[in-house]
Amino acid sequence: MLLERVRFTLDGLECNKIGVGYEAYRNQPNLCGSPFGSCLYNQLWNFKESDENRIYRNQEPQYIVQGRFDRINQHPNAGAHSFSIGITESLNTNLLIELSADDINYVYQRSPGKIIDINVPTFEALSQVGTAKVTIKNIGKLEASYSLTFDCLSGISYVEEQFFIIKPGQVVIRSFYLRSSSDQASKYRCSAILKASDFSELDRAECQFSTTATVLDNGTQIGPPKQHKKGGIRGFIEAIETLWRNTWDSVIDFFTGRSCSTKCSSFLDLSCHIQYICIGWLVMFGLLLTTLPAVAVLLWLLHQKGMFDPLYDCWEDVFRSPEAAH
Repeated sequence: MLLERVRFTLDGLECNKIGVGYEAYRNQPNLCGSPFGSCLYNQLWNFKESDENRIYRNQEPQYIVQGRFDRINQHPNAGAHSFSIGITESLNTNLLIELSADDINYVYQRSPGKIIDINVPTFEALSQVGTAKVTIKNIGKLEASYSLTFDCLSGISYVEEQFFIIKPGQVVIRSFYLRSSSDQASKYRCSAILKASDFSELDRAECQFSTTATVLDNGTQIGPPKQHKKGGIRGFIEAIETLWRNTWDSVIDFFTGRSCSTKCSSFLDLSCHIQYICIGWLVMFGLLLTTLPAVAVLLWLLHQKGMFDPLYDCWEDVFRSPEAAH
């Protein structure tokens, strides 16, 4: 039979355990008032009888080796009490190994690696979870362990470090789930750091990504009190009105960039304006760029005509040194 270590007493001083001695029986509380057989429970014959009853009921035994395990191997020339058994279930075993420190060698394989690409699609802030996909390659000749971190300056919740093994020349993609702490459209800057098995830094790459503002929707489905039945002349006219209204709103939004204020974080976020075709903001930015050279040319022409000479003379009178005046 195979029994747990806690069911045994090696010094014989514990009741109701295998190996109990007379001292434990004599020193038990209320010795004279205890029933017959007290302090002698959970002995070997109890476990044997319990398993025999299970076998009689066509059940698998819990302690008897024969019948519990599929295979029992007896090893020749290994002693009278040496055998091995085949385990068909998950068992947890704790082993205590004591070695001299002089006999321990810590061996690990270190191989160079490189971050090939970082991809973070735009996602809606606060209400959605973004995904950062980092592509890594083992550019060395050994199979080695790596660790990867994804750190953002601010606005993104902490992301747990990942550990993995890559074969030589293999390319893997690791995913990190990103959660923003703000509901506003923002732009973030993050760094992916690849470390070797000895935790030395192998490669580092930065990336930028944007989040759109949170769209608030209470999800109500309550319609107006008067609902007209669709169909007929009235339904056709309402469909034409709805189509015209949506088309007109789209045209107005295209030229005014009304929705860009909620999708783009700032006026200078050109990539966002181009992505959502914010024509109004793009035209304003183009006018700003063309106005600056025009103003510079105008000032230069006025300077050539002498329009700023009085200002130059006043400047010299105010800031000229007394020695130069005499």
